[in-house]
Amino acid sequence: MRFRNKKLVFLVFCIAILISLHSLANASDEFFDLKLITEMAEDGDSSAQFSLGRMYHYGFGVPQSISKAEFWLRKSANQSNAEGQYSLGGLYYFGNGVPQDYILAHMWFSLSSIQGIEIARKFRGHAEEKMTPDQIEKAKNLAKEWKSEK
Repeated sequence: MRFRNKKLVFLVFCIAILISLHSLANASDEFFDLKLITEMAEDGDSSAQFSLGRMYHYGFGVPQSISKAEFWLRKSANQSNAEGQYSLGGLYYFGNGVPQDYILAHMWFSLSSIQGIEIARKFRGHAEEKMTPDQIEKAKNLAKEWKSEK
């Protein structure tokens, strides 16, 4: 069978994929044990704190709340969770739910990139493009002085 309009077929295929992904994402909300993740996060599990922060950030299985996302991502980041540090840096970089602050974004991206999160290194570079040399130095000093709450 030949298709006369390949663009239309491709568009229909993409729409079908998006519908499938949306259905899967909505169905997967049912598999989250919010109570268990919350208990683990409250008990200090940095991975659970990161997961809960992302859930609140994107509204996966919970009502979207950037303030709750920031709270849990900060808890995770303060325990040296590299993904939490990267995500918190992103909130500061974009000013998403927190005041935009390239110095703090740079600091969190630096701490995350030290632990191997490559994208954090790239975003640190993007932040530097928007910063003065004094701001970059301040961010580097903050990263050096930062202490984990572990």
